[in-house]
Amino acid sequence: MNNRERKIVTTPSLDKIAFLVHEPTLWKFFARTQAAGYETVWADELIRRGAKYRHLVSNHKMRGDSTRPASARVQALYALDHAIKRGINRVCTALGRPERFGFHGFAPKQYWPLQIGEIQIRFMYGADVGEGWSLAPWNEIYDAFLCHGPNDAQQLARRFKGRTFQMGYPRYDGYFSPGLDTSAEAREFLIDPARKTLLWMPTFGKGACSIPHFARALAPLRERYNFIVRPHPLSFRKSPDEIALLRSLGFLLDDQPARDMNKLLKLSGWNRCAAARRIVLARAGNEGCATGREVFRRFPRQFRAARRRATLQH
Repeated sequence: MNNRERKIVTTPSLDKIAFLVHEPTLWKFFARTQAAGYETVWADELIRRGAKYRHLVSNHKMRGDSTRPASARVQALYALDHAIKRGINRVCTALGRPERFGFHGFAPKQYWPLQIGEIQIRFMYGADVGEGWSLAPWNEIYDAFLCHGPNDAQQLARRFKGRTFQMGYPRYDGYFSPGLDTSAEAREFLIDPARKTLLWMPTFGKGACSIPHFARALAPLRERYNFIVRPHPLSFRKSPDEIALLRSLGFLLDDQPARDMNKLLKLSGWNRCAAARRIVLARAGNEGCATGREVFRRFPRQFRAARRRATLQH
């Protein structure tokens, strides 16, 4: 982890409710929160002071694999590892080269939210509750879950002690605003009003990202549709080969991590959110997402053909 990837805590100055944010590229977001009267604090500084916030909101465990602090032996090995890396950094500095290693203040082993907060609250991701990662045992650290709807609440309540609160999906409240202006985005992505617009939002991660599986098959659709691709923000730093593939095929990419997604959704007629083995498609403005057989009846024939080609290729 380099120095730019230190974790940041955004907290109101009075209420002592902190939000642990792990994506270091959201500087525009932090600027907005500061303008609204919130304070941004490096989590490292908080740990050095030995302070904890009364309530901590996070969207997952960040790092660590235990509810308990590390043993004395593990902590000693961790300190030795850091001492060696700091020595290497000093050599790099003496040679006029950039430091090779960055450091964070979090202790090893224990889940990161537990190190800076007392009462733990999970702000759920999208409608992603499933048997895998999102419902993993580390959810036991949470005292409360802010989830999107009854399915999420039911699944969480069956597995964990934390209380559930259904909040809808606040991120997309702005979609229904009559004053939502998409003119700048239309110019940015060269939207032809005579064509329908497709929005593809591939996720990130080896085995999960759909870019290698679908990029070539979907590229011909650019000749008939406005086509916007919004890769996961981490893909630009950690999967450069996938980004290079998209650009080589002529796709227009959204590389703004703090984008107001309501504007892209408003522009698009069809949204494709795809993992390597799963496709979820929704038409903008519909109340829900269609999957499987239903979506392929409704989606354009050109996409179905592209999907078949991708299946044959892989």
